[in-house]
Amino acid sequence: MTKRSLSYLMLIALTFTSCSKLEDMSKNATEASENSGRAADAATESREEIANGRIISRAGGAKAARGYAFDRMITRYTLEGKVVEAAAYMKAFEYQLWTGQRYDKDEYLQELVLDAVNEIYRNINELNAGQDLNETGPTVFRISEGKKDRDMNIIAMALAMHKVHGLQITVEPIKLTEDFSLAFNDDSMGISVLDYVKSTLIKIKHYEELKSKNEFIDINTMLSEPERVIYSKLDVYEGLITTRYNALLSLAIVELSNLEDNKINAFAALFAPSFMDSVESEFMQLNDAQKLDANKYLEEAFKLKTFMVSNGYNVEMYDDIYKIFRKMNHPKADDESLIEMNVVDRYYVEEHYRLLNNIFEMKRNRVKALK
Repeated sequence: MTKRSLSYLMLIALTFTSCSKLEDMSKNATEASENSGRAADAATESREEIANGRIISRAGGAKAARGYAFDRMITRYTLEGKVVEAAAYMKAFEYQLWTGQRYDKDEYLQELVLDAVNEIYRNINELNAGQDLNETGPTVFRISEGKKDRDMNIIAMALAMHKVHGLQITVEPIKLTEDFSLAFNDDSMGISVLDYVKSTLIKIKHYEELKSKNEFIDINTMLSEPERVIYSKLDVYEGLITTRYNALLSLAIVELSNLEDNKINAFAALFAPSFMDSVESEFMQLNDAQKLDANKYLEEAFKLKTFMVSNGYNVEMYDDIYKIFRKMNHPKADDESLIEMNVVDRYYVEEHYRLLNNIFEMKRNRVKALK
């Protein structure tokens, strides 16, 4: 065999060997790509399963947290203790934990809000033994221990309605849009049960105004399902707002007196004729933080009533609350008394009277009538 023939055979052998290696490399690359694709699909499925699992476990965790807080509220003795548990209850609604990611779609958010408004009215109805809130008039100044405990549970729920879970504040919270629908945005302080109920009350009144003009309005297009629940249970939700209004006034009274703790004084304030007994305001004995709290309760009560009245709803002051304010001797605020005060005390007293005058007709240091 010549050198040329040998070289030729070697070239052919090398060619077949290279082709074989190239085919193996191509096959390996294809298999690697397929494996990578399967791995990516598996990772995606795994992430979705984890996300779905988190939502499932979140629902159970939120339900358990509410149940625990509600039961704890029932067993606590003081209003302060009950409010702590009621706040935990309100913040544990699953809609407050909605993230807008993966399976947390807008439709699911509506379902979560629907669950919340249904659960609230059912629990309030249970706490009040099926009675109308405006008829029972929950107050912390009950003489009967049984009725007082019932009332304090309802009051705690009403006072905690404004609570928002920290997730809404720190991680892309939910907010209300201009048309009062829920949206997902990171420039809001979140949406509480109170916010949602108030926004729904506005929409309900707008619906009724359009209906009064003899226009056909499809309620299903104007009100979402959770909003229709609030409309159908309007007596409960209006009553809850009225209870909140009176609870804020009650907190002011508690700050200004010892009536919550002293049954004899509370009985006298509620049942003795006005000329036989009076309640001395302790406003001037409070420290500045307590003065600020007393004024804050009056201000929040006034703002809530202003909202309700301006949107066509009535908010009545319960008789017990009004009786106590009528009998209370508020701090003297005539020119001579104000001049004798230091500048800080004078500020708080003047602010106190400004807020009292928003709610009552005053004659010197006594309430004469409701505005």
